[in-house]
Amino acid sequence: MTETAELLVASFSGVQPRSQLRCQRQDLEHRVVVLFQHMLPGVAVPAVLARLDISADRGRRVLAEGRLEPATGSVAEEGAG
Repeated sequence: MTETAELLVASFSGVQPRSQLRCQRQDLEHRVVVLFQHMLPGVAVPAVLARLDISADRGRRVLAEGRLEPATGSVAEEGAG
């Protein structure tokens, strides 16, 4: 599973600069959706895959519904203690 995670991270890392070069990241959501559409069927259980919402506008919808809590504190603060 580590190799799969590394492949996904490397692919995502490649999608970002490609989108930046092509159109200042205006198509980043679309490119990530395409990446997930190609990779997730190889790693997700079919029943889970059928329930996943990987549409490009998901983040906006979740924020609009108030289901996503704003981040508080920093990573350093959360890791301390």
